[in-house]
Amino acid sequence: MSGYRPKNKEEDFSYRHYNEILAHLRSTHKPLTFKDAYSLKNDILKTENYILLRHDVEESLFRALDLAEIDHKNDFRSTFFILLTGKYNCFSEHNARNIREIINYGHEIGLHYDVTKLNDSCSLEDQIVQQIKMIEVFFDIDVKSIAPHMPMRNGVVLDIDGYKNTYNDILFRKTLYITDSSQKWRKDAFNKLLKHKGGIQLLIHDNTWSKDSHSIQAISILENIEELQYNIDSSLKYINQYRLGIDMRKVNDK
Repeated sequence: MSGYRPKNKEEDFSYRHYNEILAHLRSTHKPLTFKDAYSLKNDILKTENYILLRHDVEESLFRALDLAEIDHKNDFRSTFFILLTGKYNCFSEHNARNIREIINYGHEIGLHYDVTKLNDSCSLEDQIVQQIKMIEVFFDIDVKSIAPHMPMRNGVVLDIDGYKNTYNDILFRKTLYITDSSQKWRKDAFNKLLKHKGGIQLLIHDNTWSKDSHSIQAISILENIEELQYNIDSSLKYINQYRLGIDMRKVNDK
């Protein structure tokens, strides 16, 4: 149980409060993934009271897995968009394991692309498709969804044949878009989220929520500590394996 929760619900970014929000939304809306939206195409506009729950994973797949577990407990199949050009390496041993656990919960994996990290001399679309193929081959999944990183700042939202972009026009018709970016709900957004009838796209970030409703700054520091601790443990494991190999060589060389 969380040791600290702000009294103002709009300032409460604890896992416990996130769980409460999902429990409420699950009772009023039908969860859809963006792969579902890709299949439905324009027919999504005929779906009453649906919710697209989306996670742009910015910093930590450890925390993304926390959110995946909460989503699963509330009977949500959500979509996790992962960066190939960000802070974490999604193909490393521990991060790949985290992603596979997210997949095992029944969630969808999409690509979170950052156009500022792509090569200007090559087609942006081709590079994004290549990133998608890497994810598909490595994790043995079918990727149908893409989400731009910081579209308000970078100004590039791409529609690529065969994939559903989270900012596709269809997904914004008669749909309430809510994001927790920077731990700041837009004016009256939190109340609208709980009362809205119709379609909802809810964007939740890994670096916004925590067990004890920490600030984003504190979460970032904690994530670096978690990553550092993992690297230390991995180094100690490697050293022990190295020493074991040396001892075995001594025995074999006799």
